[in-house]
Amino acid sequence: PYLEKTVEAVEEFKPDIIHIQHVSFLVWVADYIKSMFNIPFVVSVHGPDLNTALQDRRIRLLTKNSLRRASRIFPNSFDTKNRFYSIFGKVFKRKTRTVFPGVDIALYSKPASIFDIEKKYHLRGKRLVIYVGRLDKEKGIEYLIRAAKDISAEIFILGGGDYQKELERQVKELKLVNVHFLGYFDKDY
Repeated sequence: PYLEKTVEAVEEFKPDIIHIQHVSFLVWVADYIKSMFNIPFVVSVHGPDLNTALQDRRIRLLTKNSLRRASRIFPNSFDTKNRFYSIFGKVFKRKTRTVFPGVDIALYSKPASIFDIEKKYHLRGKRLVIYVGRLDKEKGIEYLIRAAKDISAEIFILGGGDYQKELERQVKELKLVNVHFLGYFDKDY
């Protein structure tokens, strides 16, 4: 289905380039598209996606063959780049450029006053631990939760994901009062 839908999208939109998110079977789809339509592709490597290649040698080999035809490969950190090289080889060094995740703050309204945030969440004078990101098992947030009883600070977890209910269950089971789930933290805080 991914291949079929991608071919339909390419025929309709006629893109100049395809940007693949994650080193996975989607790289194979992009490689096929390049063969059929002569459209180059680039690949962003996020980190957890590398685990799939470690699970099955066949996936690793197919992905490596397709990566050879990628125009560029963009790991999101030096650690991710090094893991990528350890799995797929330094043969890709020439086409690899590390691109760190970032935010264009000009796209957002003026940030809220720190005093307004302190007041809303009763933070004045408190020590804080803040996690911001996707709530998935691969992120290791359960270790922060298990350690929370020994942390003399308020722990705020911002974000959402498939693992959130399980994390909330762990907090309840451990009877933690210093762990708070805030969901997505938008510009209106």
